[in-house]
Amino acid sequence: MSENKKYYVLLTGGKNNAGDFLIKTRAKSLLDHYRKDRAYHDLDGWKTFSADQIDLVNNAEALILTGGPSLQPGSRIESGIYPFIKALEKVKVPIYTFGVGYKGSKGTWGENSNYSFSELSMRLLQRVNQSGGKSSVRDYHTLDVLQKKGFKNFVMTGCPALYQQNKPLELKEKLEIRKIGFSLGVSYKLNSSMKQLMRSLITRVSKEFDQADLTIYFHHRINPEDRAQAEMLDYVKSLGISFKDISGGAEKLMEEYSDCDLHIGFRVHAHIFCSSIGTPSILLSEDGRAIALKEVLNGLVFRAHTVSSEGIPTKVLNRLKLIDRFKAEEGIENTLINTIKYESDNGCIRFNQAFQSILAHRNKMQEFIEQLP
Repeated sequence: MSENKKYYVLLTGGKNNAGDFLIKTRAKSLLDHYRKDRAYHDLDGWKTFSADQIDLVNNAEALILTGGPSLQPGSRIESGIYPFIKALEKVKVPIYTFGVGYKGSKGTWGENSNYSFSELSMRLLQRVNQSGGKSSVRDYHTLDVLQKKGFKNFVMTGCPALYQQNKPLELKEKLEIRKIGFSLGVSYKLNSSMKQLMRSLITRVSKEFDQADLTIYFHHRINPEDRAQAEMLDYVKSLGISFKDISGGAEKLMEEYSDCDLHIGFRVHAHIFCSSIGTPSILLSEDGRAIALKEVLNGLVFRAHTVSSEGIPTKVLNRLKLIDRFKAEEGIENTLINTIKYESDNGCIRFNQAFQSILAHRNKMQEFIEQLP
């Protein structure tokens, strides 16, 4: 970094989940492209600031909270996402958000009215709202949550991971399926209904497209001590299907999905990446984030879950595996297979909607970045 170049400080995720690393990589690429007059430092958002880091932040043009479902309800923001807000008064520079999102469970508009933040989280949002320019969110549900709280200085740009710099998007007319990437969700670890759905989908896809190579992708690290994960892995092995751990960085995610002709699965950033490079993708929901993404991209996002009940007691009982908080949608396996075949035979209209939506939103992302201090 040039010693004399003005800079931003980015707070990013990136512990394990491949999607978090993709956000970080693509966000930096956008800044490199649209703000060549600025350098940046990247700090781990989940860590508290040291004295030296406070000085680094306060000599920046802005502190930018970058990507991910960081606007979480209750006290989750200060407890583990952005703990710096416990000493928010120490930050003297403007604070902006860059493609951040909410984390709803249902993905309904009504749910947004009851989305609540702690007092500390509200103070952070007030600071962001008053920073002098527009801040960026990744979907219209997040925008709705903030607007209902009275925050009007936000714009919907989409997630930074939607935008690449080096390849024009090409529309598809027909699918030629040589390789399928299946992104495994995480809800199977606590929910028997969702576990059964994921197993059923993997089995059905492998049978319907038996001439294609099918690989199951784990976006979180494969951990031998994770019993639920080990059981799912054993199931995949029993079918003779290949699998790969692509956690810990963006490179493996980008390399693997770039080699696929079709993505199917539950990981939001697998869908985002594939859509960004023109690879047909079907996303299945396991919480509200996938449903919110459909409002941005249109295309093929299926509601694969319903929430049976809410509240802290329900969440505790679900974590103890005493009840199923989520219920998998019935019959979605047939819908998925029929949709793939129909789209391939009829011009891939819904697959192409996602690519076109990215182009439609790109100008808004550019405007946001160019107006940063």
